[in-house]
Parts: sequence; C-alpha cells; structure tokens
Amino acid sequence: MLLYPLLRTGRLLADLHARPGAGAALGGFAVGYYSVLFVLVVPLACGFGVVAAGRLRAAAVLTGAFLTAASLSGFLQGFVLFLALPLDLGAPFSGLDVVGGVAAVGFWLFLLHLGGAGRLAGHPGAGQLAAARPAAARPERPADADGPVSPAAAAHR
Repeated sequence: MLLYPLLRTGRLLADLHARPGAGAALGGFAVGYYSVLFVLVVPLACGFGVVAAGRLRAAAVLTGAFLTAASLSGFLQGFVLFLALPLDLGAPFSGLDVVGGVAAVGFWLFLLHLGGAGRLAGHPGAGQLAAARPAAARPERPADADGPVSPAAAAHR
C-alpha cells in the first residue's frame, strides 16, 4: 500500500527526465525526494510509537519520524545521484563491475553510518537522560529473584 504512491510518481519522473533543462532536473529531484520522504514517515512513526521506552507525545513521534525520513530520503537520493555519475565502477577491480558495485554500496552505507554517528555524538545518551530524571519520575521494576530491588521499591516493603 505504501509502494503505490511511489509507483504513481514513476511516470512523472520519467516525463521530467525526458525534458531538457535544469528546471526539469530540479523538479525530478524534488518529486523523488518528497515522495520517498512522505512514504517513509508512516512506517517510521508507527515504529517509533511502538518501540519507544515510554509513552511519547504525537508531536515527538511525528518530529522524529519526519527527521529520520528526511535523512533516509536524502541518503537514498544521493545514492541515486551517485549511481547516475558516468563512472566505471569495475575499473579498480580489473573490470569486475559487480565487485565495484558492491564496493560502492558498502562505501555509501559506511558514509551513512558516519553521518548518523556524527549526529548522535553531540547528543546526550539515553543513560544520561535517565539519570537526569528525578527518582520519583522513573518507573519502578517489580522485585524479582534475578536482580536487585531499587531503593524506592525496598522502602515500600
């Protein structure tokens, strides 16, 4: 169901690609970017709402989904632009195009990893955020035989 809007934009992208000029190229870039962005928002918002450690407000889930979808959509659009460059990917590998393609995909994924790690490096970790919350706001764990009981839970016994 989410693939249907992308398939519908294929004809428009083909028409824009057939037209000469910078306006058509920019239009094709925008249509491709935004169509992927809006398709990715739905599963990301559902995933963030389900996987979250606690109850999140809808604004936080949608903001996170839109920002993550924008990052992924830009990454995918950049990869398509990279593949459109007239490069012989197999030249460094004795003409083996498949090996060059796999190396190019691996390099592009490595760049995505570096970009995500660079963005996360400036933000406090989840452990720091949990430690910054007051003890009354933290959820209590039930007593179990395998682990220690928190001091707040032990005081209520």
